[in-house]
Amino acid sequence: MWRLYLAWSMVLAQSEAIWLDSRKRLPPLEAARKKPGWVWTAYPTMGYDPNRGFGAAIQANISYNGPREDSLFLSLPYRHFGSVQVGFYQREVWYGRLGYEWLWPGGRPYRLMMRTEARQDGQIQLWGKDASTLTYALRPYAADGRFSTYYQALKNPTVDTSGVLRTREAYHRVRMTRVQVWLLGERLFAHGLLRLSMGLRYLYEKPTSLFDAPFRIGSQTARQAPTLFDSLAQQNLPFPLLPAGARLFLGTALIWDTRDFEVDPHKGLLLEASQEIAPARLIYKTTLDLRAYLLLYEKPQTLPRLTLAVRALLYGTYGRDVPLWDIYYANSWADARRLDGLSGPNLLRSYRENRFIAPFGQVYQAELRLMLLEKNILRQNFIGGFIAFTDVATGANTPFAWYYPWKASTGLGGRILWNLQTILRADAAYGSDGWQLIFTTRHTF
Repeated sequence: MWRLYLAWSMVLAQSEAIWLDSRKRLPPLEAARKKPGWVWTAYPTMGYDPNRGFGAAIQANISYNGPREDSLFLSLPYRHFGSVQVGFYQREVWYGRLGYEWLWPGGRPYRLMMRTEARQDGQIQLWGKDASTLTYALRPYAADGRFSTYYQALKNPTVDTSGVLRTREAYHRVRMTRVQVWLLGERLFAHGLLRLSMGLRYLYEKPTSLFDAPFRIGSQTARQAPTLFDSLAQQNLPFPLLPAGARLFLGTALIWDTRDFEVDPHKGLLLEASQEIAPARLIYKTTLDLRAYLLLYEKPQTLPRLTLAVRALLYGTYGRDVPLWDIYYANSWADARRLDGLSGPNLLRSYRENRFIAPFGQVYQAELRLMLLEKNILRQNFIGGFIAFTDVATGANTPFAWYYPWKASTGLGGRILWNLQTILRADAAYGSDGWQLIFTTRHTF
C-alpha cells in the first residue's frame, strides 16, 4: 500500500511541476539557499513610534518547505507557514497576531489562509466631523505648521476649575479595542498565475473615550481633558461614530501574480481587484492594487542585486451609514492584511497612522532596493541591504472629484531578509510633518 501511495505522490508531484508556470520559480540566489524540511525563526523585537512610544514584541515563524525532491521546492516559498506575535507599546497599546497558510493542499492548486488579530490601541486619530481631513491645516495651531509642534502645544498641562491638572494630549484620539479574523481560500488558474480568492472577514470594534486617562507630562501626571470623541459621539455625522459592535464582511478578489518570490520579489507584477461587502449594513470596500518589480542589476547567483519596485493603490469605502472606523483602512487580499488608509507605515510613511482619512484614496510608491550583504550566524541566513523610497497620496469624498491636496514623503531605509521567511524593516521617512521612524517585520510591498 505504501508503495502505491509513494508512486501516486511522485506522479502528482510531477504534474504539479509541469502545470506551474516557469515564472513562479524562485530566483537563483534564493533557490540555492532554501532549506528543506522545517525552518524556524524566533526573535524579540524593539521599536519606537512617535505616537505609541517604545515597544517590544516576541515573534515566531515556522515554515515547512518540503523535501528537496518535491517538484515545487524551487517554485513555492513554502508549503506551510505559521506565525505568532505578541507585543506592546508604552502608551495604551497591546496586540497579538496569529497566522497560517497552506499552499497546494493535497497536491491541488489551492491556497488556504487564516489571519487573526486582537489589539487595543489608544492612538486612533479622530480629526474632524467628516472625511475632509486632508485639508486639515495645522498652521493656525502651530507656528511652523507641523504636527510635532501642535502636539507639544496640546501636551501643555492646565488646572481645571476643580483643581485637577489636565492635559489635551489625547484630544484627537480614541481608544480602540479590535478583534479581526480572516478566513480565505484561493483557487489557482492559468498555471498558477491567476488566483481567485473568496472568504470572509469578521471584525469587532469597541471605541472608548480617553477622558480622564493619566499621562506623564515631564515630572507631573496630568489627567486627560474631554476629547473630540466625547463631543462628537452623540452627533448625527456623515460617518457615524458607532459604539461597540461586530461586522461580517464577505469578499472576493482576482489576483494576477507573476512575482518570482512572494516574500521579497525582484521580478514580475501583482494586480489585485477586490470587493468586500458587509450585508448587515451594506458597506462596500473596493480595492485596485498594482505592484511591479524590475530587476536592474544582478550578479549571477550572488550579491549585489538592485531592484526597482513600484506600486499604485486605489481604494474606496462607500454604502449606507458607513461607520467612521471603516474609512480608516484599505485591505490587501493578496496578503490577507489591513493597510491604514493613506498614512501609516505601509503607505504614506512620513505621516503617523490615521493622520489622514478619506473614503476614497490613491497612493503611489516607489522603492529602489539594493541588497548587498549576506551572513550566516548560528545556522541562520541573513541577506541585507538598503532602500531609497518616495510615497505620494491624496484622498476624496467621491471618486469623481479629487480636489484634496497631495501629500508626499521620501526617505531611506534598511531591509534584512531572514531565512527567506520574513523581512526586518527600518525606514526613516521625511515629509511636511517632519521625520517618522518605522520598524516592522514581514513587510511585503
